[in-house]
Amino acid sequence: MLNDCEYMSIEKVNHYRMHSGKLREKDKALKQDIKKHGVLKPLEMYYNPDAQTILLVEGNHRLTIAQELGYKKCLFVLHVIMIY
Repeated sequence: MLNDCEYMSIEKVNHYRMHSGKLREKDKALKQDIKKHGVLKPLEMYYNPDAQTILLVEGNHRLTIAQELGYKKCLFVLHVIMIY
């Protein structure tokens, strides 16, 4: 099931952080772009209602950079996992 995009607090999201405190060249360009335009492409998450967990599956670098820039919310697409 796929919900529409919505803004959500980034504090609620579990994600994998960048491995190094040092940004790669590609990430430096992304950071400049996010500073100028904001996070344009929604981050993708899986939500497991049984476990009440949200896991970021696409957009780890964008989320890390948004956090570094002081963002409190980002645009997300939420995929709900239904286990039968």
